[in-house]
Formats: sequence, structure tokens, C-alpha cells
Amino acid sequence: MSKNLNKNNTRRKSGWPKAILVAAVVAGALKGINLITADKPEAKWNPEASPIAYALLTPENRQYVESGFPVLDIIEADDSGYGLYHFDDVRSIGISDSENEYAQFLLKERVIPSLSKYPPAFFKNLAGLRLQMQFTGELSVYSPEFDWWTPAAGVTKHADDASIILINIWQPLSTIDHELHHAITDHISIHFGQNITLENIDTTLINITNDAGLSYKTDTPYGFIMDCTEVPVGFASCYGQWNVNEDGATIAEMLLTGNRAFYKRLEQDPVLQKKAEAIMHFYYVLSEGAMDYIYFDDIRHNKRALWQYPDILILP
Repeated sequence: MSKNLNKNNTRRKSGWPKAILVAAVVAGALKGINLITADKPEAKWNPEASPIAYALLTPENRQYVESGFPVLDIIEADDSGYGLYHFDDVRSIGISDSENEYAQFLLKERVIPSLSKYPPAFFKNLAGLRLQMQFTGELSVYSPEFDWWTPAAGVTKHADDASIILINIWQPLSTIDHELHHAITDHISIHFGQNITLENIDTTLINITNDAGLSYKTDTPYGFIMDCTEVPVGFASCYGQWNVNEDGATIAEMLLTGNRAFYKRLEQDPVLQKKAEAIMHFYYVLSEGAMDYIYFDDIRHNKRALWQYPDILILP
């Protein structure tokens, strides 16, 4: 990555006083999976004919990955028409030749700008994760609970010393923020940069939930969670109440996409507000202060400060 990293707009200096933060805010049981439906897919699958689809790190791109910004890759469909097995419990239908041009457009015009809202210090401190984002078509994960393959918007896995985030490119961009949060918290034990130590955010969320007399629906069937129509108090969504992993990921997703309904709810839900404060402070520390209360307030008002990453690597 080039050392000339410039922001489109000059940031104001700020600290992280809690009172100001509060004022600014008020003014998928499968870990790491963002599920979208419980319907059983109809597609044919042939694991023996399906290669491992994620791209391994090579000497050519290893140095780039150490800068922290994810390597981006579009997974192409194989000639057989069958699904690609990325892991034993993750498979997809890749991007067809007819879809490839539009997928490239989405990658360059939607995905990269979405990632560029994260500051350089954030990615620098994630270098140890060796992030790779693989964009594919229909994505499914195996659910032992139901003994079938469940369609998913995204899933985070770890292999060959890399964090692999697989994303259905046709799903909303918020999936990126959701799965990126999973990748970070799944590797919370990794040392994030010089003098950067992070608390286990999951423990913080559990304590806030318990102190409020609330609980997670870990034993609740997935179908019940998906049929939920009223967002529970203290959670960003019904899905977020399933377990602490999804609690944090759904809050981060809505904070980082400027979800208007979510930010409005913070005014009436003190438990959710405490969780949002904890998540924002988590990103504040991880970004060495760049993702402060002004940063999130800008996102809330659709004034995202995008950083320029001129040498983004897209695998051929």
C-alpha cells in the first residue's frame, strides 16, 4: 500500500469523553454467520468436483496484506455448474461470466468505498488477521441444528493464518461491516498493533445484558428468531438477541451504516445505548482514536469521511 494515505476531508481533533459521546449518540447460534433465510436450497452440489475457492496468500501479495487492508477476490463459478466448497460447512455458487462485469462494478463502486470509511490505523491494527474478502453468488452454510444447508449473506472463517470473509455480493453492503466485526472479535486475543490492547467486547455486552435483566435466546430455534417481528429491548435486531456474537455484530453493522431507525432507538433504549457506547469505544481504541464520536456522528448524518487507498489489491 502506498504511504500517501489522504482523507477527503480534514478531521477535527477530539477525545472520547463519555458525556459528549452520549450526547452525540442521542442527538446469524452459528458464530460469525449472517443468515438471511432458513429455506433449504434447491441447487445441486458436487463436493468432489469443487475446488477450494478462497485464495491463498502468496509471496506477491503477502506484503500488501501486512498493511491490513483486505485482499479482495471475486469467486468465479466453475464449469460444472455445481457449487464450490470453500470449507466443509460453507459452499457457494460463484459469479457467472454473465454476472462478472456487474460484480466488478459493485466491487469497485460499492464495496471499496464502503471499506474506505475505515481509517488507515484501523486496518494497520488488523494486519495480524490477514484479511481476505471473497465475493461470491449464492452462499450457504451447513446447520447441524437442522441438518441442512442454510442460505447466508456472509460467513467468517479462519484458515492458513488468514481470516476469510465470504460474502454474497448481491446482499446489502452492511454484511461487510457485520462480518468484519466477527473477524475482529473472533481473534480478540491477537495483539492489535503497538501498545493496543482490547477488552473482550463480548464480555462487556454480556454484562450489560445481564445487568439489565435481559438474556440471549441461544436455545431458541432459528426459525423463531427469523419470525420475530418486534425488535426486543436492548438489542439491535431479533437476530442480535440470538447470542452475544450476533449482538455485537448487529450493533456494529447499524452504527457503521448509519441506520436511521437504530440511531433513533438509542434515544429511548438506555440498554442499547450502553452497548452502542461500548462498541464505539472498541472501534475508537482499535483505530487509535480516529473512529471517535465525531466519526460516528458523521456516519449518522451521511457525512462519511472516506480515506484514499490507491493500491487496493483485487486478485485476478
